[in-house]
Amino acid sequence: FGPVARASNLVFASTWLAVTVLGWRAGRHARASAHRRWMIRSAVLTFSILTNRIWGPLAFLALQSQRASSFHGDETFFAWTIAGLST
Repeated sequence: FGPVARASNLVFASTWLAVTVLGWRAGRHARASAHRRWMIRSAVLTFSILTNRIWGPLAFLALQSQRASSFHGDETFFAWTIAGLST
């Protein structure tokens, strides 16, 4: 879906992986307080990524009526806009 979605997914995935690994390491070292904080961050990023997947179809439905006028019928521009809004 274009460069915006690609960059967003890369940032989300790498941040989620780093936060989860830090939480796991804190848990392995018996640092319960740090483990809890890192895993809450991991859960928030997980739900954020999942919520972003919901925005895509909603943006598609909301902008469908403007496809011919605002997007001049360009399917690529329309898809990239939806991807940018949802990511």
